[in-house]
Amino acid sequence: MADRLLRHIPSGVLYVYQPVYAQRPDFEEVIDVESRVVPEAEVIARRKPKAKVEAVDNEALSEEASRNLP
Repeated sequence: MADRLLRHIPSGVLYVYQPVYAQRPDFEEVIDVESRVVPEAEVIARRKPKAKVEAVDNEALSEEASRNLP
């Protein structure tokens, strides 16, 4: 693992140290990486929720779509 890392402040993602990114205000250098353990609950909370898909009645949909056709 790399000795020096950068953490993107808004997202919390760790990256290998690069001087160009280190100059940006939205990155901070992480000194002691080994002590930084992210609880699994925090990782799960960061994930995007899955989209909920509702059942569609195809007959009613096609009936409504063809209602005003010539």
